[in-house]
Amino acid sequence: MHFIAIVVVVWLVGWCLISFEATQIISHLPQLAECYQLRTTVGVSLISQHINFVGGLAGVYMCFLLKTNASTTLLYLNSIFQAVSIYLLALIFGECRRRRSKKSAAILPDALNRV
Repeated sequence: MHFIAIVVVVWLVGWCLISFEATQIISHLPQLAECYQLRTTVGVSLISQHINFVGGLAGVYMCFLLKTNASTTLLYLNSIFQAVSIYLLALIFGECRRRRSKKSAAILPDALNRV
C-alpha cells in the first residue's frame, strides 16, 4: 500500500510541475486579450513588467551559466515575452509613459466604460 502511495505522490508532483509551466505561459493570454479589448495598458503596472523583464534576463543568463534544462529556460524566456508584449501594446496604443500622468489616470475609467 505504501508503494502505491509513493507512486501516486511522485506522479502528482510531476504533473504539478508540468501544469505549473503550462499555466505560467498561458496565464498571460487573458491579460493581453483584456488590454487589446480595452485598447489600453494603463491598468498594467509597468514597474512590475520592468522587474519581470530584468528577472527574465537574469534567469536566462543563469540558465546559460548553469546549463539548466530547457523547461527552466523557457520559463525565463516567457517572463521576457510577457514584458515585451505589454511594452509593444503600450507602444501601439500610444501610451509610452515614464510615470502616471493625469491623462493616463483618466484613460482607464474611460476604457472600462467602452466595454
